Amino acid sequence: MPNYLVTVRKRLTSDLAVKWANTYRVTATGVSQALDRAYDIGQIEKAIHWDNVDFFQLHAMPTVGGGDGLTSNVNWTGELTPADADTQLPLFNTVRVALIADIGRPAFKYLRLPLTEGEVQGFNITTAKKASIASDYTGPLEALTYVTNHTGSVITSSVISNQVTARQLGWHRRTRPGFIRGWVAA
Repeated sequence: MPNYLVTVRKRLTSDLAVKWANTYRVTATGVSQALDRAYDIGQIEKAIHWDNVDFFQLHAMPTVGGGDGLTSNVNWTGELTPADADTQLPLFNTVRVALIADIGRPAFKYLRLPLTEGEVQGFNITTAKKASIASDYTGPLEALTYVTNHTGSVITSSVISNQVTARQLGWHRRTRPGFIRGWVAA
């Protein structure tokens, strides 16, 4: 079966300009079936996000041969309540999940949940939060036999990192004029 990239796009309900997405590879017979599979993955992601996270778009496109793919606008919110924005950490605090297949390297997902102060001790997520991610996200995701890594091998297991990982929100690093590569602090 052909491979497709499916993307689940999210934003904060308090600031619609703050957007992020997670992309997955799935096998499907066509782009419309891949979009249906994006719907299933989005339902899984909803279970680990707070109710101040707005799921607003699903997108599916072929990994080979190009094409625009299909987009579906949705109006979902996370299922964890209540979201206390005063205790939520900035979105660059993420939880790294390695989705492992029998062949090839793992597919890494950086989950911007957003985490709350009570879900982090030191630089690590709490055991309760890790167990919640395992039961509500990685377990159901592993059960979907069409979620694959870059080689097309089905995801069979996962590893949730204990350490909170810092990931920048934007795609582009800032550069100084005259420099082709590098990063400049603001």
